Amino acid sequence: MKKRLLGFVALGLLTATVSVAAQDVNLRANVPFDFIVNQKVMPKGEYIVKSAGALGTQAISITAADASAQSMLISHSCESKQAADQPKLVFHRYGDSYFLSQVWNDGDTSGLEFAKSRRESELAKRSSANDVSVAALR
Repeated sequence: MKKRLLGFVALGLLTATVSVAAQDVNLRANVPFDFIVNQKVMPKGEYIVKSAGALGTQAISITAADASAQSMLISHSCESKQAADQPKLVFHRYGDSYFLSQVWNDGDTSGLEFAKSRRESELAKRSSANDVSVAALR
């Protein structure tokens, strides 16, 4: 009985921690260049970036406003010492290739970050990335 109670308490704490870490994202951004998400090239244009799935999953949906392109990513939390002054998307740029890297809400010191794809990892071995930010709207 004691082990079962301890298991329920641990599960409750884990669930509470995941729920607190999850962020609600609902942004709109005009991306002025083609970019890559999940090995898929997304054409430049207006995009809607929002949380997908149940609270705590940190799945992010990226959809072109005209519905011509869509992708979904799993994210993990990242931290900054300063709160973001505006909502934004951050891209890693290697030459002419842009990869979606992070999503930030304004006023938050924690954002969401995406794992590097195989292609981005290969490019990162050859050169360093420049970060490019694109302002977003809520």
